Amino acid sequence: MIIILSYFIGILLTLLLIHLGINYLYRRLEVKEQTKSSTCPKMILLRILHAPFKYLISIGILLVFVYTYLKNFITLPTLPLERLEQSLCVIFLAWSFWIGLDEVQKHLRRTKGKDETTILLIARGGSVIIFISTILLLLPLLGIHVGGILAFGGLSGIILGFGVKDFLANIFGGFLLTFDQPFHLGDWIYGIDGKIDGHIEDIGWRLTRLRLQDKRVLYIPNSAFLTTLFVNASQMSHRRILQTIPIRYEDEDKLQLALASVRKLFKETESLDPKQNNLITLTNLGTMGFELNLTVFTTITRDPYYREFVEQFLFKVYNILRKNGIKVAPPTQTIQLEKAVDSSSPIQVT
Repeated sequence: MIIILSYFIGILLTLLLIHLGINYLYRRLEVKEQTKSSTCPKMILLRILHAPFKYLISIGILLVFVYTYLKNFITLPTLPLERLEQSLCVIFLAWSFWIGLDEVQKHLRRTKGKDETTILLIARGGSVIIFISTILLLLPLLGIHVGGILAFGGLSGIILGFGVKDFLANIFGGFLLTFDQPFHLGDWIYGIDGKIDGHIEDIGWRLTRLRLQDKRVLYIPNSAFLTTLFVNASQMSHRRILQTIPIRYEDEDKLQLALASVRKLFKETESLDPKQNNLITLTNLGTMGFELNLTVFTTITRDPYYREFVEQFLFKVYNILRKNGIKVAPPTQTIQLEKAVDSSSPIQVT
């Protein structure tokens, strides 16, 4: 027993020395390569192989010790040492690929022109491929037949199908969102039904996080986007300004000149797209007066710049009407009395 204990202590000390030695070499190489560039191939390869290589050696030495010196004292797994070593190599490769995928994400984030949603798609797709490949390679090495699992999956899928239906629908919806990319992180979306209106903060596997206009956070199951009609306002090329302006009937003789001045303003305003139908027309003879319909399209789409432009533009239109002696018709209401009222009797209006 004392001999085994001494062997065990010796193995632990050996592993400690190996760890310290690998960390020392890594730091020396890291300092040497960082003087060139943190994104050079050698530096990236060092970061990918450092942790997996260190633990692979340590666990490999520990397994050799266990199977060599402890096989007569403890009951070992029936799995041969070669299978365990092969399994360790698979895990080592999977771990290295996982770290490499993280390095790819960091590189893409430093690259201009790469949006976060594309990086998210690459990360998720790579993670799924690494995970599935690792499982498929490990199961045969551990003596587990994949065919039996698939057969059991077919039976259990029927039993558990109803319980995980919504969960799988949300996972599938999240995959479609990252693949089709109807919106990106930071985009402003709103539903046709008016129930959602905010900016995308995160697109998860199961949920999408939306920051509403009042700064509350809304979590939406990804499957909801498969059946919900929504507008991606961040993809607008133009925004429309639509106003109805009531004008008094007594200003009829001044109206044509004022409309010509407003149309001239359309051409002089750079933020209005001349290729669009920018119009101001008489559309109705209302109870309060003429009703002018103002419809223009601006290339300024993002708030608060859009709202500031609308404010300044409407002030310019109002000033043109005022300079031409035109006043906006105030809201009026006509009351018709059924019979004459004695002027000496007060009329109360409530």
